[in-house]
Amino acid sequence: MTFGGLNDIRGKTIFGQHVVNMKSQAEPARRAGGKTRVKKDQGVNASPATRRRKASLKGDEAASPDEDTPTTRAPAVNRAAAILRLLARSDAPLGVNSIARHVGIVPSTCHHIIRALEIEDLISVDPDDRRCSIGLGLVNLARRALNQNLPEANAQFELDSIAEEFKLTTSLTRLDNRQRMVVVAVAEPEVPFAIRVNIGQRLPVWASATGRLYASTLDLPNGKLQKHFNAVKWAVQPTFEEWHSQVEYARTNGIGVDRGFFVPGIEIHAAAVHEYGRMQGTIAALTTIGTQDKNREQELHEALRTAAERLST
Repeated sequence: MTFGGLNDIRGKTIFGQHVVNMKSQAEPARRAGGKTRVKKDQGVNASPATRRRKASLKGDEAASPDEDTPTTRAPAVNRAAAILRLLARSDAPLGVNSIARHVGIVPSTCHHIIRALEIEDLISVDPDDRRCSIGLGLVNLARRALNQNLPEANAQFELDSIAEEFKLTTSLTRLDNRQRMVVVAVAEPEVPFAIRVNIGQRLPVWASATGRLYASTLDLPNGKLQKHFNAVKWAVQPTFEEWHSQVEYARTNGIGVDRGFFVPGIEIHAAAVHEYGRMQGTIAALTTIGTQDKNREQELHEALRTAAERLST
């Protein structure tokens, strides 16, 4: 059973392409002062510079942009980030034309961005076929972020200890700046059957056991809570009343629990990791429903709370 497939089901960006009619369109004749005035066609009769400019604009429209890319006043940065995300998702290196089509830019612009990213070692370009893949420079950046925010060595020790003691999969997540939890560390027990979680996997902050914890840290009226609850794509839809009672349990006990609502057949137990008093991540345990009796579950909750306290700053 693979929990890592969750990101593929719920978070995968589907790239589409809008077909734009590239034919030039002549405007109808207009009569002014008794004379017929025809606007000059900007297609065949246009100057080479005008044709190149219009082709560039239509080329940008011909492909849909990366759905994960926000709109800002720094489009070059947005496009570079979209290219990096695309290459990170791809199972194989991609050429410039393929990247440009997915990201929604013309190949010439894409080439310049790729060249800049290659110089910074953020992507790697094969010297033979010029196909692109993620560069090792990103590994260094990611390692610095993990070491700065959640000490990796300490976190892995806590995950390994709980995974081995309770014979289940554990994970550490961190809240990013777009209200998503990102898996940054994982431990799996040495057993024949275990749930797999992939590092880098993302899920909405309001989903799963994490969502109960996150909601419990906020002082929001029920109306706003229900709006966030309704936005979650549940596998098995709980009622808002059920979910709200579980939020209150998380507030009282410091543990969020999801019993098969977000991932069918999977129980997720989580405790919040805080930074300077604010929830910034979780340490979670995943198991199949019914494998932990009540006493063992309470022991698991205590272990998660203790580990979360040690990882908090």
